[in-house]
Amino acid sequence: MNTTYKDIAQLLERIENISFIKPDEFPDIPLYMDQVTSFIEEQLSPNKRNESDKVLTKMMINNYAKNQLFPSPDKKRYTKDHLIIFTIIYYFKNFLTINDIRTLVRDMQANADLTSLYTHMVETIQSCIPECRAKVKRRLEKIFSDNYTAEEALHVFVAELSYEIYLRKRLVETIIDYIDLKNESTSEQLE
Repeated sequence: MNTTYKDIAQLLERIENISFIKPDEFPDIPLYMDQVTSFIEEQLSPNKRNESDKVLTKMMINNYAKNQLFPSPDKKRYTKDHLIIFTIIYYFKNFLTINDIRTLVRDMQANADLTSLYTHMVETIQSCIPECRAKVKRRLEKIFSDNYTAEEALHVFVAELSYEIYLRKRLVETIIDYIDLKNESTSEQLE
């Protein structure tokens, strides 16, 4: 294997360093917007690609409010459920539309205790990281052991990862469409 393979293999180590806010780390007392942005920024800043990136800003919160992604705060104070929703939005906004996020968050709020659901989500995601990393490393080894130049192997690897993301995104969108249909059907039955 060549240096490019080793470089990419070392980058895979970063997958295990993705930061999550543990459910018991969310404050149980309501916070004002500045406190919310500071808390989320501090907790999730290790995930930023660039130091100048922002995890959560007042403008983002106002945009999420305008798009009805969360219930209104009580006396301008945000609860633990709000913080969980902002955290979920942080991960979803990279590949889902605002409408898709709204559908998911509303369904979560209607059908689950957010703290319990978030706890299960984090546990599941963290338990699959080593398996995901191992799978990606096997694909990397195979591609770099094929008869590609180092540059071709790198691009083939990126293309494969990108296509897998595309397929998974389409699956998520299909599930969200199902949730939409289910909720519309339930809504029509109530009328």
